[in-house]
Amino acid sequence: MAQTTTFMMSRNDTNLLWKRNHNITRHSIGSKSFGPVAHTVIVIMLLSIMGLMYLAQINKTNAFTYPINELEAKKTSLISEQQQLKVEAARLGSLDTVKNSTVAQNMVSPADVKTIR
Repeated sequence: MAQTTTFMMSRNDTNLLWKRNHNITRHSIGSKSFGPVAHTVIVIMLLSIMGLMYLAQINKTNAFTYPINELEAKKTSLISEQQQLKVEAARLGSLDTVKNSTVAQNMVSPADVKTIR
């Protein structure tokens, strides 16, 4: 069995840092952090943006609601008018039907009319 040796270069090797398009300084992001006031301001800003988005969405739906309500009111008034016209047509049609029926044609007018006082 042969022994093998693994050769690993460290990232801190200075020869590797001087290659083209490589930075030789490292920046640590973890050391910078926001304070409690900055966190509070960010939370307030996010909540206000979400509130404005909600208001914009509600206003958009209300803009569509007004024409729908007007059309529904018009539909209701037209339905009630249609029902009244149906009743009127039935009333007018019933007089003609009674006058032209066979029972009405077989009736005779009274010859002598007397009233009691």
